[in-house]
Amino acid sequence: MFPNLTLRLKNSIPEIIFFPEEGMSRVLTLKEENIEHIMLKMAGFLELENEIKDSEEPNMAYILKLAELGDERVIETVPAMDKYKNEFGLEDFLKIQLDKALEERDDFSEYGEISDEVRTELNRNQNIDIFASLMEIMINTIIAKSLLYSSDLGIGKIRLEDEDGFVRLQQKMASELSKMGIELIIE
Repeated sequence: MFPNLTLRLKNSIPEIIFFPEEGMSRVLTLKEENIEHIMLKMAGFLELENEIKDSEEPNMAYILKLAELGDERVIETVPAMDKYKNEFGLEDFLKIQLDKALEERDDFSEYGEISDEVRTELNRNQNIDIFASLMEIMINTIIAKSLLYSSDLGIGKIRLEDEDGFVRLQQKMASELSKMGIELIIE
């Protein structure tokens, strides 16, 4: 079981921990990055923050539900992350992608005269697609950083301790790791 690498998600904060042997551990990511806070900030830029806060569900549950409604393929080209940093760098990385998506989004002017109500709904749907893409980029970044550490340390299995029940992360991580022949243990 040792050495092993663990991706822990607790209170919306991901961290990568190296366990060289029983009773020893070292947190490899340096900065606490709260996924819920980051995604709320992104939602604010996309005029979705009030929708999340007004929901009767907990913020993170509604964030995940909202991201599932959108098309996560709206942002297709994502530059490489900095593999030498010891943190995920989620907020800065997502903000760059968001700014680019906002520049490129449709203003629906080719539709001619449409009602404000229809334009508002088209904008909301477009913003949800961008939001879903940002969530997918965040998931991919967390997985990629975990894989980089695993490769650097020569570890062929990764444990996922997901106290938040982030199902999309679990599914995507299982799929990506299986493609690479790396064992995933979900606890």
